[in-house]
Amino acid sequence: MTSDISNDQLGVYEIVLAPMSIGAKLRYHRYMDETFIVTKGVLTFQTGNKEFLAKPGTVAYAPRFSPHRFRNDTNEEVKLMLIVNPSSKREGFSIGLHETLRELPIDPQKYLKLYNKYDSFPVDTSNMIPARE
Repeated sequence: MTSDISNDQLGVYEIVLAPMSIGAKLRYHRYMDETFIVTKGVLTFQTGNKEFLAKPGTVAYAPRFSPHRFRNDTNEEVKLMLIVNPSSKREGFSIGLHETLRELPIDPQKYLKLYNKYDSFPVDTSNMIPARE
C-alpha cells in the first residue's frame, strides 16, 4: 500500500534487514505512528527505555513522539512489515535513504535533512547514522 493509493493516509512496506544490521537508531516522529510486524527472524526493538526481542508474529507499536529504534542482532535475515499512518509520501524517504547511505563517507547533515523532511527526528544527532560502532 503506497501513499498514492491511500491518499497519504497509510503506507505498508516490507523491510528486509541483513544479519547484524541497523534498521534505525533511536528517533521519534511528530506526525505519524509506526507499527512493526515481524514476519521472519528475531528483531531487536526498543521503545522508550524498554528493549525486547520480537519474534515472528510480534507487533510493536511506536506512536508519535515515542523514541524507538530497531536492529537485527542475529546472523539471520529479518523481515518485517512496517505500517505508517499517515504515510506522508514515505516512499521518498526510502529512496533518499538508500541514496544517502550509498555515499561514503555518509554526510551527517544530508542524512539529518532527509530525516527531518520525512518527520524523523534523531534523539541524538551525534549518533544517528544506522551503522554499528
